[in-house]
Amino acid sequence: MTTPADIAGAITRRVEKHLYDVQGDMDADGLEILARLRATGVACASVCMDRETYDAYAQFGTTLSADGSPIPRREPKEGLCLTDEEAALYRVLCTGALPNPRVEQERIPMAQAIARL
Repeated sequence: MTTPADIAGAITRRVEKHLYDVQGDMDADGLEILARLRATGVACASVCMDRETYDAYAQFGTTLSADGSPIPRREPKEGLCLTDEEAALYRVLCTGALPNPRVEQERIPMAQAIARL
């Protein structure tokens, strides 16, 4: 079981490296936000924004945007500041190759995110 001391230690190590962790919604918009943050020069790593996490929590995903309208398919943008794994997930989320184009970050248990630090 993860203790508060474990969490504090993990966060301290990341801050000392000037590396920031980002956990956003697993959707095209969330990955574009991550890419824009990196493009500004902020050194950051995504947390639980990968295909393994998507597959584990896809059942909690949605096809609807925050306003209740269907999430449209779209052409993936090129040249984003994403890792190869993030870019692959981004492409399939954009194109509708996955059943739920959005898994909200609130659906991922905090313990899962902390374990990734």
